[in-house]
Order: sequence, then structure tokens, then C-alpha cells
Amino acid sequence: MSILYCSYSQVPSKTANSLAVMKMSHALSLLKPFRLLAVNGDRHIEHEEIWSYYGVGRFPMQLVPRQVLLFNDLPLACLSALYARLLRPKACYVRSIAAATLLAKLGYPVIFELHQIEQNHPRFDAYFRNSLRELLISPQQSKVICISEYLKQECLRFGFADRQLIVLPSGCDTPCEAGAGERHEARRKLGVDLAKPLIAYIGSLQHGKGLATMIRVMRMRPDYRFLIVGSAEEQLREKLHKIGERFPDNLIYRPHMPPGSVRELLIAADVCLMPYSEHTALKFHSPLKLFESFSSGVPVIISNVLGYKEIVQHRYNGMFAQPDNPSSFAEAIDEIVSNPELGKDLSRSALKTAGLYTWQQRAQKIIDLVYG
Repeated sequence: MSILYCSYSQVPSKTANSLAVMKMSHALSLLKPFRLLAVNGDRHIEHEEIWSYYGVGRFPMQLVPRQVLLFNDLPLACLSALYARLLRPKACYVRSIAAATLLAKLGYPVIFELHQIEQNHPRFDAYFRNSLRELLISPQQSKVICISEYLKQECLRFGFADRQLIVLPSGCDTPCEAGAGERHEARRKLGVDLAKPLIAYIGSLQHGKGLATMIRVMRMRPDYRFLIVGSAEEQLREKLHKIGERFPDNLIYRPHMPPGSVRELLIAADVCLMPYSEHTALKFHSPLKLFESFSSGVPVIISNVLGYKEIVQHRYNGMFAQPDNPSSFAEAIDEIVSNPELGKDLSRSALKTAGLYTWQQRAQKIIDLVYG
């Protein structure tokens, strides 16, 4: 009997959740019969290119029209129930609360992956928690995957049973340290001399990701080169205008890259910067970019926010800096750049940490939950 993975993620797309879904799906498909049900995404990426775009092997997948998400995820829940009836899976692995509760009501064992329990919308938050409570009291004794211990503790605070909550952070590819030649080639393609420190940020520039902090660090350290890979250039310039900044001279910018190409950019960097602001959603995060940096052996400087302390140990596998504090980040960068041995130690420990969180290991834990 197979596993049916039901997700609201649009495939293909530029979002981190779609990358996680595709990586997890590929890992699961290598272990047991499997099918992914997701939403059709960017029409500019041909279906045949999806696998190379994400850097994964092929697996059974059904994409449904994007119109199912026009209003809410109830139509996707109904489609999930239909596919479950056709496939009769051993279990349903689900990222939509509406689909999870419906499938549980229909008698299917459900594993629901939870990423946050509050979105600062009181009516939706109340609906979400009531749905989650309904899911957990279903006769099938559904399980909930919490992507951080902090998130699990929040669930316990709302009265959910500990035995049904499993902590399982995000995953990464099998760690692989870049050789000197590989790093040199990555730098050459960017046009950055190996003698110049290169500080990278890879990801979206949405609210809370610390763009203002990054720009101020660039102003403080004009002799360093900085790389931002993410949104379209016009969006970056618009965001800079909103915060009263111009495009720094020491900034290299690249638009969104296919997830399968991100490692080549990461290994070019001396440091990967994650200057996230401290707000509610980020307390629950288990950011993919952190694990990707670890698996590439790139030293990370990340905001000292509660949710990240479960993975990052200061001066062991990463460095903490104070959120929204450019001086704190600049000083942490200086310390790594001026102390190559510290950088090497952080890199080795990051690779070791990444080995504990591969997609293959994560998939095996899901399989163990399903097949016992």
C-alpha cells in the first residue's frame, strides 16, 4: 500500500515550501510506493523540466489546476479525498489542515505537517486550532509533525496531546564539502576574486528577512563583497527605495535561481547571512536555507531568535547575531573573515550537523510512523 502526499504547494514555483515538498517526495518515493498530489504552478517552467529544476529524480505526481486555491483549500481537500478513495493509501501525509481533517473523517490515517499555529489573524487562528484539535481526536489517532520543538511546545500549551506530536525539522541534501577548485570556479562565474571576502544571502526579500540590516552591513563593510540571490531586480530596487536606500556598490545581485543550482552559489561564499527579524512566525521556522548552507559547509551567521537555537549552536556550527542590529552582524562577519580556523571549524561542524537532517533520514522517520 502506498503513501499519498497531499500539499497546497504550487509545483513548480519559487517558494521554499515547494522545494521541501519535492525533496521530501523524492526521498519517500525511494522507500515505499508513493504519489504526490500538488497544485500546478509556474506555467513558464515546462513539466519535463520540473525534475531538473528541483534537482530530484522522477516519482509519481499528479498536479491539479491552480484554480482549486482561488478561495481556500477546501477544493483541494475534496480532491485529496477523491484520490485517496482511488489509491486506498496506507496513510496520507498532508500539509493542508482542511485536507487533513476531511481525510481523517473519512477514515484514513493522517500525518499532518505543521509549520505554524498562529498567523495573527484571530478568526483563522481559531479555525485552525479547532481543526487541529478535531484532527487529533480522530479515531485514527492522527499524528502531527512539528518542524521545531518550540512549535510543539506551543501545541502543548493549547492542550494537544504530547504522544501525537513529533518534532521533525526541515531537511537537506547529503552534505558535501566543496573542494578548492569547485569554489574557485564558483567565484570565477560570479566575477569575484578569491581574495575578497564574499558574504551571501539567498532567499526571498519579504518582510522580516532583514533586508535593511543587510544593506547597512554593506555600508559598514565596503571592502567586502555581498551577494543577494532572490527576487527580481526591480523588486529589490523598489524595496530599497521604500527603506530609503540606494543600490550599494559592493552588492552583486542575482535573480531567483532554480533550487538545483543554489549550491553552486553557496559554495562561492565565505559566510552565509540570515539576518531575520524577530517576529512571531520566525519563532516557529526551520529554514531550508539554514540546512542548505550547512550541507554545503558554508559558515552561517543567523539572528539570535528562539526557534533557531534548536539547530544552531553558537561558535560550534554557526554564529548568532542580534536581530535588526547591523553592527552585531558586521562584527560576526569580521570574526569569521579574520580567523580562518574559526571558519573551518564552523564549516566542519555544519557539515556534521547536516548529516543528521538529510531528506533520506527525514523520510525514513515518516515511513517508521506509517508502517511502525
